[in-house]
Amino acid sequence: MKRVQRTRDEARYRFVEGTLDGFGEGVVVAEGDHDVRAYKKVSVEAITVNQLLKGAVPRAPRIFFLTMDLNDGKEKERKARSYILEKFPQSKINTSAGEGLQKALGVTSIEEIVGPIKEVKRRASGEKTGTVW
Repeated sequence: MKRVQRTRDEARYRFVEGTLDGFGEGVVVAEGDHDVRAYKKVSVEAITVNQLLKGAVPRAPRIFFLTMDLNDGKEKERKARSYILEKFPQSKINTSAGEGLQKALGVTSIEEIVGPIKEVKRRASGEKTGTVW
């Protein structure tokens, strides 16, 4: 049983790390300042929806990652999507990476990701922890 759990932990770790690494290929757009700070703690640069709507996009990206909260981020996501389609028609929009990250970590908002990401890393390394998934 421990081997199966370890395999799951390693798979979760690879998914989380792959998602965070993939964010470097584009512009990550989060709901608010708390989310941006959470991303910064895990070495991901992000901007808020409000910054996006004010034109604070650091570069013309190939892809935008919209990472809104699972429960209440749909309105901001709609506004961000409309703006991107108008101003950056050549760019792609990805909403599934943020959703997948939240689901893999068992959270419903981006600002909650820091602790679970550290836990996933510890578990994948084989270190004993008190958290049960």
